[in-house]
Amino acid sequence: MIFAWGAAYAGMSEEPGISEDHVKYYNQARLYLGDVIDIFPPQIDLVSCLFLVSLYLLMTHKPYRYVSPIEQVLIISCANMLGIAIRMAQTIGLHAAYKNGDLTEQEEERRRRLWYCLFILDRLVALQLGGAVMIRDSDFSVELPSIPLDVSSDNSELLYLRHMVGLSKVIGHVIDNLYRPDQAVIQLEHLLETIQYLDAELLDWRDKLPFQLRFDQSHSFEPNPLFKRQVLLVNVPI
Repeated sequence: MIFAWGAAYAGMSEEPGISEDHVKYYNQARLYLGDVIDIFPPQIDLVSCLFLVSLYLLMTHKPYRYVSPIEQVLIISCANMLGIAIRMAQTIGLHAAYKNGDLTEQEEERRRRLWYCLFILDRLVALQLGGAVMIRDSDFSVELPSIPLDVSSDNSELLYLRHMVGLSKVIGHVIDNLYRPDQAVIQLEHLLETIQYLDAELLDWRDKLPFQLRFDQSHSFEPNPLFKRQVLLVNVPI
C-alpha cells in the first residue's frame, strides 16, 4: 500500500491516464489484504494498513470535479474499508484513554496518532458521501498526540495533525446539526441561528491556529514543501 499511495501521489502532477502504476500496486496489496483480514486478529499494523487503503481510495476518486460511476464506487469502498479499520481500532482499544504498562511511550503515542488519523478521515468521508460520521465526539477519550518538548525537533506535522482534529470536530458539528435526516423539517429561524453558531465555531478554530498554519501570514521562507501544502489545505474553506 505504501507503493500504491506514493505512486498515486506522484501521479497527481501528471496528465490524467499517464501513470496508472498505483492501480497495479493497489490491486496486489488487496490480494494479500483479503487473506489477512480473514485470518489474523485485529492488531495495530493491520489497522494502519486499512487506514492507508481508505486514504488511497479517497485520494484517487478526485472529489473536486465530476465524479464518474467508477469513482463513486471508490468513495463507497473507502467508507466500507474505513468502517472495518475503525471497528478494529475500537476492538484493540485505540479509542480508550488508559495506560497499559506493557506499552512504551512511543507505542502509546503511535496509537493516539493512528486513532486521530481515523477520526479525521471519518469526517472527510462523511462530507464526501453526505452521510453520518462513524466516530462521534462522545465515543472516545483519547488525548491529542503529544508534541515533543525538544525545541530542536520539527513539530510541523504534529501541529497540523492536532489542528486538523479541531477542524474535524467542527465538521462533525456541521454534519450533525445541518445534515441529519430529521433536519429536513428544521425551521428557517432555527437554521440561521445554527449556521451562525457553527460559523463562529469555525472562526474561533481559525483564530487559534498557530503562526505556522496561518495562510494569511508569510511562509515564503518555509523550507519544508510538505508543510507548505499542509498550510494550504488547512486554510481551504469548508
